[in-house]
Amino acid sequence: MNTSAYAPVSSTRCLFTSDQLFSIIHEAKQERASTGKGNAYARILDTLHKLILPAFAAECGGNLSEIAKVMGIHRETIRTYAAIAEINISRTAGKAGAA
Repeated sequence: MNTSAYAPVSSTRCLFTSDQLFSIIHEAKQERASTGKGNAYARILDTLHKLILPAFAAECGGNLSEIAKVMGIHRETIRTYAAIAEINISRTAGKAGAA
């Protein structure tokens, strides 16, 4: 992996570490070499969803409509993202002591 040509500026605001980004890019380049199609953007989105959806679910008590309103996207889109990321969003997600 060639990381000397470009190194992202490190920031405390970034959700991804440089290692995560380089790993995603490296895997996408391997995928492109073997199939002719890269998928870095999709991998980054999947990783982002896995990071943020549980937090939104917890803050909104698992209420899909409220999550959608706060995020500014349709609830079916959230449902799709959650399914792809294998995240269960339910009303008990944000309640303390919920099983």
